Amino acid sequence: MYDKPFRLHISSIIEQSFKVFGIIIVVMIANFFNLVSDLASGEIGFNEMMISVLVLFVFILLLVLFFYIRWRKTYIILLKDTLIIERNLLFKYKMTVGLKNIATVELEQNIFERFLDTAKVKIDTNSLSTANQTDLKIILKKNLADQLRKKLLIYIDKAKYGSERTEKDVEAILEKESEAKFDVEYKFIDVIKYTLLSIPLYSIACSIISVIWALYVFCFETSLVGDDYIASIFAIILFIVPIIYSTLSKLFKLYNFKARRIEDKLHIEYGLLTKKKYTIPFDKINAIIVKQPFFARLAKMYTVEIVNIGMGEEEKEVPVLLLMSTKKEMLEKMNMLLPEIYINQEGTKQPRKAIIPISIGVAIYSIIASLCICAFAPIISYLGILGFAIIAIILGYYTKYLAYNDNFVYVTNGVFQKKTVIIKYEKMQKYALKSNFVTKKLHLNKACINVLASTANVEHSTGYFDENIFEEINKKFN
Repeated sequence: MYDKPFRLHISSIIEQSFKVFGIIIVVMIANFFNLVSDLASGEIGFNEMMISVLVLFVFILLLVLFFYIRWRKTYIILLKDTLIIERNLLFKYKMTVGLKNIATVELEQNIFERFLDTAKVKIDTNSLSTANQTDLKIILKKNLADQLRKKLLIYIDKAKYGSERTEKDVEAILEKESEAKFDVEYKFIDVIKYTLLSIPLYSIACSIISVIWALYVFCFETSLVGDDYIASIFAIILFIVPIIYSTLSKLFKLYNFKARRIEDKLHIEYGLLTKKKYTIPFDKINAIIVKQPFFARLAKMYTVEIVNIGMGEEEKEVPVLLLMSTKKEMLEKMNMLLPEIYINQEGTKQPRKAIIPISIGVAIYSIIASLCICAFAPIISYLGILGFAIIAIILGYYTKYLAYNDNFVYVTNGVFQKKTVIIKYEKMQKYALKSNFVTKKLHLNKACINVLASTANVEHSTGYFDENIFEEINKKFN
């Protein structure tokens, strides 16, 4: 099939149309009661309504026709070392992807695709311009999608190793990969533990505050009317429902999470409703993040994430390599999956004089927060801001570490959440030192390190450390 140009599966038209139909349905639902009211009052006649429905129907038909023509005119061509997408409409479009630049090959199958026996091959390249979105999404029948994924991996290996490996060698490796057991597998209880320990502290804090405020209104504000009580209940729902939704969605997303390492590639699979299967070459991993959300810190648990182009760049994707584990379990599992990366590096904590710039930064934010609430907040709120500021200064000082060796730099950061970013020198896109008149007097510096990743993981800042440490890192970077 892949020796000549081919099209996407025709179901791609339906998936593209659904996105627009979803917006139309939301608008219709939002205006449904107004429409019924206008019909009942005679402001809109039945004939006028039918004309509107007819116009909407014609618009939908034209939209589907457009997607159909675009599908007919779009071809994919797989050559020896490139993947080309051509579209010949009014304006010609051609996109060329070098196979050696592919960072991640993902196979995805949602419920709709499983019903039709189709699957989506998602391809991401090491490109900063498209770091926040998937470069290519190719929908095919499931067996053809598997073949395309296999073909791409063969070409990627041949582009990397050249004449060292024949196509038969690569096919044998891929066959071995499909039969190999996973190094790391998590039960459903492990996924539950991960989702609960990953709940952000601010979400819990906002929910508790909203509940306390609502109880105060119910118990002590006797002058309030019914609408005020409804507003109080709505405030509780506003904060609690997103937590429940986020928790449940992670349970579905990370269900049956498993990972394995074969030769130079990581294979990660997970998902209940939408099944995802990632293949990530080791040399396309730009950083590793060892993370401890607030509640995980209390439980002395760790999770590990991958920083690369492909995982975590879209809203529904979770860039996880390991779910919650104890430190011992994490080190054992990392030794199986990424033995090249040494995790347990001893770090240097910030010098005591770093408390000065940390305190100044926290004080500025506290003053801004106080000015924002001064018109309506009770005096006790300022005590809360003061207490929060003191905790932020203490944790901001004790949480931040910096370490380095001949291969990696380790940046430990955070206040309530703690995370350590492990970056190989050759993966650092930019290394910049920042200082101001206060830090210059104290002979301190702060570094910002950029890596190739989606927006959320591009920049990583250190705490305040002595200037000589950054000079040593700069020598290794250059």
